[in-house]
Amino acid sequence: LDRLKATHEVRTLHYEADIEGGIDAGQLFDFVGVERVPATWMEMQKVSPPVEKFVSNHAELVAQLRVIPAVTAESAEAAAFERMRARAATEQPYLLAYRSEDRLRKARLKEAEIDVQLLIKRVEELDPWMAGRVDAVANALIDKGVAVDGVARLSALHSKDPSFFLHRAEVGLAYRPQQSLSDLRRVVLEGTIGPRELVWVSWLLEKALLNEANIGSARGFAEELAQKYPDVAPFLFLVAMIAHKAGMNAVAKPLLERALTADPRHQRARSMLDAIRGV
Repeated sequence: LDRLKATHEVRTLHYEADIEGGIDAGQLFDFVGVERVPATWMEMQKVSPPVEKFVSNHAELVAQLRVIPAVTAESAEAAAFERMRARAATEQPYLLAYRSEDRLRKARLKEAEIDVQLLIKRVEELDPWMAGRVDAVANALIDKGVAVDGVARLSALHSKDPSFFLHRAEVGLAYRPQQSLSDLRRVVLEGTIGPRELVWVSWLLEKALLNEANIGSARGFAEELAQKYPDVAPFLFLVAMIAHKAGMNAVAKPLLERALTADPRHQRARSMLDAIRGV
């Protein structure tokens, strides 16, 4: 374009200044050197033929549209949930159980409720641990205002199984911390913990006891724990940690020493004891 300007006459148009507000066609006629005529074509618009001309079965489609119910956002959502419910009815219980937890965590409450209701209907197929997790999700949904029917059936079948309460406590820590602590108390103080479950249970207890909703009852529970399990390192460490957080290092120190006697490899107990000693 710059080279053309050196050898030819050039007319430059700017969109904002020359076109957007309506082009002055007379200037273009003069520049090109032709007679001015009305630029009626500038006002023309594309004209489409009637739809009947290019849709061969137009009458048939119009007749069908008249009998098809209008789709609203609400009806579309309801249909989607029905499809989801039908698909979920064919899926394995363990998939529904863990998916309901994920949906609850993501606040997809209606979808979580669909999974939970199907699991309650198939309660006889659920292992105690699975029933406990579903029970926690169901109660969290109820707390959030979602109607869930038949929840009591979950605990009725497994009211004497420790794994039911342990798994309900694990899921419920984020939603019902006080009930989780009550479940854990029932398991550790009224039952017996196997060696393979000690670390997991102590981790759950730590989260439950240090929860703000339970902090008031933590010390009393911890004392009961230390009395029943005087030689279990994870529990002794937990009691010592609660005492340490309360500023009671004189109580925490011997508990940590006992924990290390029971398990010399307990690194958290050793680190806390070193901190108390000023090492």
